[in-house]
Amino acid sequence: MAGKEHFMKKLFKKFAAIGMAAMMIMAMGVTAFAAAPGTYAVNLYAPSGIQMTHMSPIVGADLEDQGDSVKLTIYTQEITVDPITGYLSALSIENNEGIEVEWDENGQPTAFEYEFADVAGEPAISADEMLDITYTVEFVNAGGMHQQSTGSIMLVDRTE
Repeated sequence: MAGKEHFMKKLFKKFAAIGMAAMMIMAMGVTAFAAAPGTYAVNLYAPSGIQMTHMSPIVGADLEDQGDSVKLTIYTQEITVDPITGYLSALSIENNEGIEVEWDENGQPTAFEYEFADVAGEPAISADEMLDITYTVEFVNAGGMHQQSTGSIMLVDRTE
């Protein structure tokens, strides 16, 4: 009788281990299905033209054709690499008039919206080219010190 109980315990432990491993694998897959907002990824470039390697607070963008204009929406989030927190603190587009900013409950921007007017039938803005849009990412460390990183952006189509 003791042999059968011992066998059942070993069998139960093996099935429990397999079940736990399967559960952990499925839990890891959930984050892979969470899509970043926007049709376009946004690459950040330093003023020298070199792509920035730091984490980007810009998670995506959308371009919406509105006939005689194109509406650009840039989605942003706070990023934290302990003990440094960063967020998109400024976006400079053309004359800076007409930029609408959506804010979260902590006073951090979640989206910047701007409408580019078409000029003489030319597309107002398109992806895969360096855009004359300047960003400023502000990094704040635990001691309250601020550092800024600035540059230009490029939209990259996620569907290609």
